[in-house]
Amino acid sequence: MASLTFLQMQTRLNDRISGYGNLTFPDARKKYYLNDGYVEFARISHILWKQSTITIAVDDALYAFPTATGGASVNKIWRATWDGKVLPVKSTAWMDKYIGTGWRDTKTADIQYVLTDSEDRSQIRIYPMIDLIGDITGKTFYVEYSYLPSDMSSDSDTCALPAPYDHAPIEYAVSMCLEDAVQSKQNPMMGDRALQNFWRYVGAARTEVHLGKFGDSTAHVTPPVR
Repeated sequence: MASLTFLQMQTRLNDRISGYGNLTFPDARKKYYLNDGYVEFARISHILWKQSTITIAVDDALYAFPTATGGASVNKIWRATWDGKVLPVKSTAWMDKYIGTGWRDTKTADIQYVLTDSEDRSQIRIYPMIDLIGDITGKTFYVEYSYLPSDMSSDSDTCALPAPYDHAPIEYAVSMCLEDAVQSKQNPMMGDRALQNFWRYVGAARTEVHLGKFGDSTAHVTPPVR
C-alpha cells in the first residue's frame, strides 16, 4: 500500500469536514493543519528513521544534520558508531552534570559520546573533538536517528509516514478544523473523536518502533558514575 500524496490527504480531509454543516476553510489553513499533524506524529512516534555517515574533521565538534530529501531536522539519535565502536548517546544536561564545565572544548584522540546539541537541533555534536588528522584517517562516523519531515507543499508530495499511518495527519487536521469552526458549526465533540483517532495511530506506531527499532536500546538509561 503506497502512502497518500498531499493532494489525496487534502481530498480526504475535505470529505471528512464537509459532513459537518458544509464547513469551508481556506486551503492554506487546511494544508498547515495537515503538516502540523504530520510533523507532530513523527515527533511523538519516532516512526521516521534515517542512517547516515558523517565526515569528521580535526578540531570540530559540531556537524550539520545530514541532508536528505524530506528530512527537516534530527528528532533523536538512537545509535552511533565510530570506527566500529558503538558510542553512548548522551544529552547536553548529562554532559553538564557528569563531565563538567568546559567539555565542549575538550580534544583528544578518540570520540567517546555523541549527542544532538540542545542549542541547535539541526546539528550533531561529538565529544571530545579529534585533535590530530592521523586519528581520523580511515575511520567512519555513522549515525542512526529518527527525524522530523519537511512540510509537504506540492500536491504531488508523498507523505513519508508508512501507510496506514498517513491517515493520522488527516485526523489531526479534522480535529483542528472542527475546533476552529464558529457558533453552530463548531463541533468540538467530533473534533475530540478525531483527535482520539490520531492518538490511536500514534500508539500503534510507537509499538511498532519500540519492537522493531529500539526495544533493547539503552539510549535513555544512564549508568551510575563510579
